[in-house]
Amino acid sequence: MLEPNHICKNINCTKGEDGGRKHFYACDYCNKTYSWRSMACCIECYDEYMMQVAQARSQNKPVDLYPERTDKTHKEVIDSIENTTIEEAKNKTMEELSDYKEDIKTIGLNKTIDKINKGITTKNKKK
Repeated sequence: MLEPNHICKNINCTKGEDGGRKHFYACDYCNKTYSWRSMACCIECYDEYMMQVAQARSQNKPVDLYPERTDKTHKEVIDSIENTTIEEAKNKTMEELSDYKEDIKTIGLNKTIDKINKGITTKNKKK
């Protein structure tokens, strides 16, 4: 079972174990392609985060649009996105998700990521 490696960027997220921002899994391919999955635990949190980004920009505040990860420093996140090709990110993702090859073939990468996160959430609720 994969572990969470991202934290929801929606400052109002309450879906985490402690009622705060949720920790979840997202792949390097998600990061490289700027998928909503690299920024938020769910599409609703992503939509709210985008509103927060728009509000900050309207007030000329700086906005950090890089994922917040638990397994990498901010500099490592930037380096991995800026200095990795999409093909390299996809290959790393497929290697990392090698136990999920059949799921990726049958339901696709996005639904496989959703399945992984559902498993993480279920595991955390049992604790």
